[in-house]
Amino acid sequence: MSYTAPEAVRYRYRLDGYDRAWFEADTRRTAYYTNLRPGDYRFLVTAANNDGVWSDQGAEVAFSIVPHYYESAWFRALLAVLAAGIVAAAWRMRVWQLRARERELSRLVEVRTDALREANAALVRIASLDGLTRIANRATFDLALAEAWDEHRERGAPLSVLICDIDAFKAYNDTYGHPAGDAALIRVAATIQLHARGPRELAARYGGEEFALLLVDRSYGDAVEAADALLDAVRALEIPHGTSPVAPRVTLSIGVASCVPGERLRVEHLIEAADRALYRAKRGGRDRVASGPPVMAPA
Repeated sequence: MSYTAPEAVRYRYRLDGYDRAWFEADTRRTAYYTNLRPGDYRFLVTAANNDGVWSDQGAEVAFSIVPHYYESAWFRALLAVLAAGIVAAAWRMRVWQLRARERELSRLVEVRTDALREANAALVRIASLDGLTRIANRATFDLALAEAWDEHRERGAPLSVLICDIDAFKAYNDTYGHPAGDAALIRVAATIQLHARGPRELAARYGGEEFALLLVDRSYGDAVEAADALLDAVRALEIPHGTSPVAPRVTLSIGVASCVPGERLRVEHLIEAADRALYRAKRGGRDRVASGPPVMAPA
């Protein structure tokens, strides 16, 4: 460089690590750089004298820009770890929420299943009961009798049936009205229910003013005694019946049949025998128990 004519000296510069080419500064002696990224740089300068001859070897200065803490690798790594932690926490929270929701849905399903089970059980109970007297209906009695028949046949145990009919009940309704007749049916049904001994015995409304009582493990003699006790219990209700040809109160006629179920016997034979006994009680004057010998298999 020559400073014979300093105003004629021209410059050019380049910042290695930032510039890709030389910049002509002409006679300007200042270079400006803004927003340089952290890193290592080398600032190169060459000049031409007043004759336009460029120097072969320029000047240079090396420098480094230290990054801010938030621009450092460790800070970026920390941010990455923090972001991963947030994502993991969000994922775990989401999983927890889903599992909590699943548990809640399972609980609701269980509650509703229990409610449905209870409702179905209630429907079964309702379907098995007589709507007026709230004791078993005919279908329930037939099913219980069939099950008891098979069970007693296997054990060779006696099985008995009582069929009961309220005497002159049509006359009772005609005299006192159907509401009073319904009340009488309910009281008689409750009395018959009391004579069922244990959960395996069953009282049922057989139809209209007829009732049936299933007696398990009771012999013919036991069944007759139970029928006599039931007859007295209904008399003791003292339900007035002024138009009865039998007595001034509500009474029963009862047919008793008993057997030990066998291979040649069918459940129908037991019912038919009890029904025949009931009609003998009616023909004999009502307000009484009629029975026959234990049911035997037909020849």
